Parts: sequence; structure tokens; C-alpha cells
Amino acid sequence: MNFRTALIAATLTLGLALAAWLLLAPPKVATGAATAALPEWIERLEATPVMGLIAKPAGPGGEVAVEALAADLALPAGFVLREAGQPAWPVDDTRVRSAARLLRDALKQARLATDAAFTPGTTVSWSVAPSPRRLVLSDRSTWLGGTALAQVEGAEGTWRIAADVARLFEPESLRAWRNPGAFAGAAVAEGAEVKLESIRGTVLLKKSVGRWGLPDVRIPADPDGAAQVLRACSALSATRLIGVPDAEMVAKTTPTLIATVRSTLSRADATGQVSRRSLVQEVRVLGAGDATGTMLMAVATARLEDDATTLWGPMAMLVTAADLAPLEIDAGKVAMRTVLELPAAEVTRFAFGRIPTGEDMIDAAAMTPPDGATIAKGEHPASRVTLSRDLDSWTLKGPLASGPRDATTIERLLTLLCTTPASTISLGSAEGIKAWLTIVPLTTRGPHCVIAAGTGTGPGGKRVLVLRRGGAWYVYAPEVSTPVISLLEALVPEEG
Repeated sequence: MNFRTALIAATLTLGLALAAWLLLAPPKVATGAATAALPEWIERLEATPVMGLIAKPAGPGGEVAVEALAADLALPAGFVLREAGQPAWPVDDTRVRSAARLLRDALKQARLATDAAFTPGTTVSWSVAPSPRRLVLSDRSTWLGGTALAQVEGAEGTWRIAADVARLFEPESLRAWRNPGAFAGAAVAEGAEVKLESIRGTVLLKKSVGRWGLPDVRIPADPDGAAQVLRACSALSATRLIGVPDAEMVAKTTPTLIATVRSTLSRADATGQVSRRSLVQEVRVLGAGDATGTMLMAVATARLEDDATTLWGPMAMLVTAADLAPLEIDAGKVAMRTVLELPAAEVTRFAFGRIPTGEDMIDAAAMTPPDGATIAKGEHPASRVTLSRDLDSWTLKGPLASGPRDATTIERLLTLLCTTPASTISLGSAEGIKAWLTIVPLTTRGPHCVIAAGTGTGPGGKRVLVLRRGGAWYVYAPEVSTPVISLLEALVPEEG
């Protein structure tokens, strides 16, 4: 081997050795790589119950707090946002949990910034067990390249995190966490009440034993109609939350609509005893909020009724006039269109009696039916005649006649009471009604209600059936009225 060949071979050997070293040597740690673990409180932040957080910018003022409401109350909102000079307002639980998760995930991907100068900006204090924890964000003026700096309690050094995540915890961003809904959790469960007061009158809806009713007129409410009212309350949103309302303007303005939702809340004390409290949410619409009239000014408040504790509000806001239209209604719009809210199969007997005066449909004192035992004896004026259902027939008992009756004809009465919607429902006084009969439907649970029956004049001078339950009169079309009027006249003839 000559010298030239030996030189080439040595060069190749050195090149291969250098390549092998570069491939197999451990990588060098890059400047700025993470060299410290996150503190446990950050790792567990999403799973830890959060009682609130406070964002405080550097310098005086500007502090915004998100506080948890009473944990022992089943409130429709878990947090409220508070700041000086502004009314408290609800914040959804999901906002707080999502912010905790985003912060944890951002810090997991963060890198230590060993050579960065840190200028403190907003301090975020998390209220977590066993003690509050702090996170300090750098001043926004120092954010570069889509990143911000953060110092975390329990971890050494300064961390680079995404600016979008840091921006979530600045006071102006926390204000955007407020729920825009005028009501929080309006679609409440058992025991809910909705009251609507407008120029059309007052509508009071109340839920009892799973059914909606109109207690002011003592009749059932249509479930779909009640659901529409609740959906309208839930959907009523502020296009802008303004802040503290002008007290003088509120005092001098007559509301065009007052919508109130009352919810029954469960409260547990230290011994486990459960009591009930009432949450009252109210929205008052005060008039035009802009020159076009498409926006309206409103004031919303929520309080605990038993001790008058204000939970949030009063908050002045702008709402859309179109969103309020479903709430500006009269009781007839949400009344059940049938006299009975029962399935026909639940009615096992009828009791019939005469109205003594023959002048009024029925007076208020007679609206409560007699007990089942009194009806069974046939001694009450409301039970002079009874119809009882067997497997395939109805049996009539009373001073006028006894024995089976045509089931088909009686089924028409059942159908009319339970499934046939009235042509019209009147909640005012009824004129020109000739009433002579009371009807008491009975179920296995006893007498259900008292219905007064009479006749009036319909289209073309035809007689129509008019039934009264509570404060409502139900008028039926002639084609469904005629056979039922004939049945009732046969059971209890008119006197005179």
C-alpha cells in the first residue's frame, strides 16, 4: 500500500468514526427546555373543587373575583362574578372548569424561560383546598411571539405559556365569563312557579305533583304551553350587560312586563337535615333601549325569598323585543284546551246534580267536590245521579232511573271531557248561559273536580254545550255538543 492509498483509508476511517459518534452520542439539552416539574396543585387543578378565583392586575383597582355560591344549595348557577361598583352576576360552572383544564394543559407544555426578564402583570389566586394558590402572569406589554410568562406558586423559575391561555385570566376576559341569560336555570323542576305580568293581565303558572296549573283560575295548564313559557324564559338573553341600573329611571318607569321564576331549592344542614328554600328570579322590562325599539331595557335580579338575600343583580341589560313576545300572553294561551287533564280510562264514575239557582254557572263555594262517601250515599245535591263503569257497560243509579246505559253515548261524554279541545275558552264572565247541571268525575283516588254544565247559543242559533271548571268557561262546537246535551238532559232533566 503506497502513501496516497494509506492517507485515503485513514481519512475514511476518521469520517466513519465521527459519523458514528454523532449518531450515538446523547442529545444536548436545548436552551429553554423544561427542567422542573409542575407543582401538584396545578396537576390536580381540574379535579380539585374550586371555590373561586381572583384576578388582580398590577397597580391599584381592577380586581375581579369569581366566587362559588353556597355549596349546600342546589342553585342553577355555581359561581358569580363580583367587582367593585358592579352588580354580581352568574358564571357557569363549565367556564371555571374549562379554564382550569386549559391552564393545566398549557403549563404541561410550557418551557422554562431562564433568560427572560419578568415584569409582573395580573395575579390569579385560585381558592382551592387546602389553601389558596397563586399564579402570576407577566405584563401584557412584554408578551412576544404569541407567548406570555408565568410564575407558579410551588414551582421555581419562569414559564412560557401561550398568550391565548394567559389572556383568559385577565379581568376583561373574566367579565366575558358572565352568563348572558336573563334567568339562570329557568327550566326548574318540582314546585316551580312562573308569573307573567303585562298589559294583557297576569298569568301564574304553578307546577304541583308533576303537573302545571293556573291556580288563579283553578284550571290545568297545557303542558306544551307551560314548556314554551319556560323555554322562552331560558332563552331570554342579554345582548349587552350594562351594570348597575339607574335608580331614578327605574323608580319613575312603569314596567311593560314583569317575569318572575320561583324555584324550590334543597338545602342540607350539618346534620344532614334537608330543608326547602325559594329562589326568586325577576326580570323587569322598562321600555325602549334604542331608537328603533328592537332593543328593550330590562333589569334582572335573583334573591332567596325566605331571608331576602340578593344572590345576583340588579343588573341593567339590553334584551331583544322579539325574545319577549312569547312572555307577553294571557292565561287563555296556556290553559289546557280540555276540561280534564286525565286520561279517559282513569274516570271510573260520574256524579250528577242540579244547580239550585239555575242563574249562575256555579259559585265559588261549590267548586270543591264533596267527599267520595257522601257521593256514594247519593245524599248530596251534586250526586243525585251516579254513573259507574263496569267492564263493558255503565250503570245508572238515582231517583230518576236505574239500570245500564248505552256505553257509546257515555263514551262521547268522556271523550269530550278528556280529549276534545274546546272551540273557545273564556276566563271572564259568561253571558247568555243557561246552566242546570253539575258533573263530578271520580277516579280510584276519589272525586276530581266540580264541572258546571249549561247551554248557550252558537253559530246559526244552534245550542252549544258550555262547561265551567274553576274560573274558565269551555264552549264546544255544535256537532260535538248535541249528543252530549241530549245525554245530560236525559240523566238530569231541567226543572220547570
